[in-house]
Amino acid sequence: MKTPGKRQQKFASMLRTIIARNVQELVPQDLSSPNHLFSIGQVNISSDLRHAKIEVICHKDFMAENIKKLRQHTSVIRKKVAAFLQTKYVPHIQFVQASCYEMPFELKENTFL
Repeated sequence: MKTPGKRQQKFASMLRTIIARNVQELVPQDLSSPNHLFSIGQVNISSDLRHAKIEVICHKDFMAENIKKLRQHTSVIRKKVAAFLQTKYVPHIQFVQASCYEMPFELKENTFL
């Protein structure tokens, strides 16, 4: 696979930052409960900057449900992201399960590395 160029990397970083920092405003209310806590992982952008695959990281018990709800609200999230971008086009967003979501160990509360 071809290595992404600087333009793609910069745009992916910007999109990830926008979504991660503004997740409370971007995500509809039914995804705001404690069961639906998630994090944005890697963002992959196509070479024409029109398609974005956003990896979602969350608890494995809620992964399928979170991905489903995010996909249902993709158009709303995309419109809200458009307000932050200063580009001609807003990429079509696809939420996917992060490849690293299954950790080989369980994190427990109050555990610091």
